[in-house]
Amino acid sequence: MKVKTYRKLHRVLVPVLVLFFLIVSVTGLVLAWKKHSTGILLPETEKGASSKMDNWLQLDSLSTIAALCLKDSISGNISARIAKIDIRPQKGIAKFIFEDHYYEIQLDCTDGKILSVGKRNSDWIEEIHDGSIVDRVFDLKGDPVKVFYSTIIALASLFMSITGIIIWNKRRKKLNIRK
Repeated sequence: MKVKTYRKLHRVLVPVLVLFFLIVSVTGLVLAWKKHSTGILLPETEKGASSKMDNWLQLDSLSTIAALCLKDSISGNISARIAKIDIRPQKGIAKFIFEDHYYEIQLDCTDGKILSVGKRNSDWIEEIHDGSIVDRVFDLKGDPVKVFYSTIIALASLFMSITGIIIWNKRRKKLNIRK
């Protein structure tokens, strides 16, 4: 393709893509800081009484405590369906992250004591970042929007970078010839 064609494509595509690039850039920047946000984006990880696993409660007991805590702390109507359990052996805690909302419960694995009930704001920011928020809102299985959105953004970014370098190189060579 000629440089002129690349320039035309840039002029047409940039206004369309700039909003998506801004969303990905801003959310990516925010997510880079999530562990250093002093609890704003992600609850701080607490420390349990013991890191010795032989002193810990069974996982099913901890799950029951987490579900009861969620119902008592947030709402009796909220779903207690667990998406994942993040065990931190060195800290002696278990983080319960739930499927249908952005709350997390941290429990001491030794005695089941509630260490933290917090909102994981980084989770919805990540869903905006990768497009999976649309999958969540419309309850789409298999993350089709996330895959499509991520692929288009990645290919567009790659295309714009490569063609931008080609355009810049041609212009730079022209300027050097004129001097």
